[in-house]
Amino acid sequence: SHRFRFAILSVIVLLFAARNLPWNLDDYDQAKQAWTSYEIVRHGHWWFQHTPQDAAASKPPLAGWCSVVFYWLLGGWWDGAWRLPSFLCALLMLWLLFRDGSRVDPQWGGMLAAGAFGLTMMTPRLATLVRTDMMLAFWIFLAGRMIWQHVRDARAWTRRERWCFCAVILASMFT
Repeated sequence: SHRFRFAILSVIVLLFAARNLPWNLDDYDQAKQAWTSYEIVRHGHWWFQHTPQDAAASKPPLAGWCSVVFYWLLGGWWDGAWRLPSFLCALLMLWLLFRDGSRVDPQWGGMLAAGAFGLTMMTPRLATLVRTDMMLAFWIFLAGRMIWQHVRDARAWTRRERWCFCAVILASMFT
């Protein structure tokens, strides 16, 4: 029923949002990722960031760029800005999996796909960590989904689809 689907999807979204509470930057990798966006705002280093120890940053900048945009949109709330890119990627992936699963099996396919993704041990944890893992998984998922759709439909790629695929691969490289 629709209530059951709504309840399960709501539990998954709540797990995504609450799994890492209380929010803190608990390890060195999260601190490095947070520092990237902080440095962009503080020093204006959009293309080349550093670690807190002033070494060259090893993380590509897309997650930091997204965090800066959310920082400005959220009125200076760093905790939300650092976690929102991963959270939104997890929600988009959940929605796409539910939608595609429902097309394969209208009765249970969407719930199985969403449950397999959202009720694992790692997905709720990665959904709000200050890391690039969920965002990178999202870009790789989108690239695979685009390929799967073309193989399934046995059709050629249009120019627009090629550019979209290129943008998704580029986004994954910057993540």
